[in-house]
Amino acid sequence: MPLLYKYYSRILNFSVGPTFDYYLGWRQKESGSLVEVENFKVNPKVRIGFLAKVSRVIPLNQQFILEPEIRFGSVQTLEEAGLGIGIAGKYRF
Repeated sequence: MPLLYKYYSRILNFSVGPTFDYYLGWRQKESGSLVEVENFKVNPKVRIGFLAKVSRVIPLNQQFILEPEIRFGSVQTLEEAGLGIGIAGKYRF
């Protein structure tokens, strides 16, 4: 669960903050797959990391807004870092 500070500018928006991961458990579904995991554990169950995002608001009309983003996040070490992309859709009432 991220807790981010977001800075709005005319060109780009920037978000940065910590993330908190808590492992709740795992269970394999019966899917008919040839691969079966018999044992899987995560230690520690609580981990802290960080997340940084850059996004741009694109107004489509008076009510609809798209906000594509690029994000970089890490949990505890840079070995577990990752890049991601996303698109948020917003509607103004």
